[in-house]
Amino acid sequence: VGFDHVVGCVNQLSPELQLQSIRSISPNGFLSELTNDAQILDVRNISEHNNGVIENAILMPLSNLLKDLEKLDKSKHYLVHCAGGYRSMIASSILKKNGFTDITNVKGGMAKLKELNDLNIVMPELI
Repeated sequence: VGFDHVVGCVNQLSPELQLQSIRSISPNGFLSELTNDAQILDVRNISEHNNGVIENAILMPLSNLLKDLEKLDKSKHYLVHCAGGYRSMIASSILKKNGFTDITNVKGGMAKLKELNDLNIVMPELI
């Protein structure tokens, strides 16, 4: 997906090569992940927040993530979402690369999260 010129691949792992992964969950899984310790990280653009945000979410557009990393606590569990799922995976990768270890990507993003009846979505001016 998105690779036009592949220059190589890994077909056998050597002991010194460790592949890392990022956990991804469905929107239904998102509801079960909500705990007092979980932080919702919304990486959509500011203009997208006008369509509603999840109450108590940290609003940090992907374009600002690198410069604002110090505002996040590496010891927290982050549930990362965007509008559809693409940017949240990029954000999750950036977090992992910068020492965050408890990251969960939410597949389908806000588009799918809005379909859940048990989620409190508010307008940004109410936050």
